[in-house]
Amino acid sequence: MKVEESKAEIWRKHIESARSFPGTAREYCERHSLQVQSFYQWRKRLFAVSGLKRSSFVPVVMSRVEPEPLRRTDLPDAQWTAEFILHLLRGRS
Repeated sequence: MKVEESKAEIWRKHIESARSFPGTAREYCERHSLQVQSFYQWRKRLFAVSGLKRSSFVPVVMSRVEPEPLRRTDLPDAQWTAEFILHLLRGRS
């Protein structure tokens, strides 16, 4: 294996690992003692050469929000509702 190929494989692994890292690329590089500029250069090179694609999706964490219970004051007035229905029915005849 050529030196350049082994470097490319090392950087490919770092770039893949950085995708699932919870922080930024800069933070990943700091944690792994990598030069940020080299990281971006290798990422650009590997995207161009191997067809490695950037993920355009961002994980979204959804939390379940329970709806508030319906209160009597949220309902329309009964008389208004009855008149509205009668008005609709008269319009059909």
